[in-house]
Amino acid sequence: MRARLASDVDHRITVPFSGDAGGALAAAQTILAMLGYAVTREGSGAIDATGPGLRSTNQNPVLGASRLRIVASAGTLALEAEMGGVRSMRRFVWLFPPSLILGLILIFVMVGLLGGRGVPWTVLFPGGLIQLALWVVLAPFLAGWIDRRTRTALGTLLGNVARAG
Repeated sequence: MRARLASDVDHRITVPFSGDAGGALAAAQTILAMLGYAVTREGSGAIDATGPGLRSTNQNPVLGASRLRIVASAGTLALEAEMGGVRSMRRFVWLFPPSLILGLILIFVMVGLLGGRGVPWTVLFPGGLIQLALWVVLAPFLAGWIDRRTRTALGTLLGNVARAG
């Protein structure tokens, strides 16, 4: 894994830990491998892993973290995550549905104009514009929900790793 910069880390969690660091990191490695993460570095009380990314809300929310680092140190177990999967889903939620709505509006308007029927105003008012306005309200809610879900899942993951150690 490349060198860590403070700006790379989007989320940090720390839990108290008094167990076997090797056992906890082995459990973390097993869990991450089952989720499709590739462990890129291990040793000296830490593992780094790169994940496949989050492509759907039907996937495990841990996949919202594109890179993970789990560190076992004196009395604590820490997780640092880059939320690349969450960022890509946020972009999708903000861009795809409005683009689809605008594209469909454009197609219906062009078909109406080229077909000699004029502009189909019902496509624009209220239909298309209401859908756009609705999506402007829904997009931040969905983006926040995806982020919270991933952060909660990462906390659960770290808690389970701590208990396994």
